[in-house]
Amino acid sequence: MKSIFYILLFYLLLSACSKQNTTSGNANPSTGNHPAANGSATPASSNITVYVNNEAVPVTSISFDRSSSTFNFSAQNAVKKVDVKCFWFYQQSGFNYQYSDSINYSYRTDTLSGWNTIRAINYGDVYFDCCQGPLTDKLITGNYSGNFGSGDIPFTVKGNFSLLFK
Repeated sequence: MKSIFYILLFYLLLSACSKQNTTSGNANPSTGNHPAANGSATPASSNITVYVNNEAVPVTSISFDRSSSTFNFSAQNAVKKVDVKCFWFYQQSGFNYQYSDSINYSYRTDTLSGWNTIRAINYGDVYFDCCQGPLTDKLITGNYSGNFGSGDIPFTVKGNFSLLFK
């Protein structure tokens, strides 16, 4: 009787652990659309917005390395550049992950000039939505903002992100 129980238990576990196909659909890096992580036919969408004083700046690079716990992206036009950096993801505290972040803004007067870089007041803030961090394979959403300049012309860098980390 015991052997029949174990055979049925083994069969139940074997049939319950069938792997879903997660490679359906085609990734299209030019549009930022990637196949959904859950194997459904509906693609998960990757998107980053970057605004400097409510003026859009195009994203030029995205970097993610789970082994070194870094997530960075940059946006740039001819005279403005924004670098958002998250690093040292090290543990979960409550419902969110602990990490360091920094937002830098670079500017120049023309395309022949060198870049001048300043850091956001108090380094800026990058927030991953509750209970999320780029430590697992899934779609992660969040937002960021940084205030710059304490003089005559203060300005803000802000935006949102929705990225499929793999």
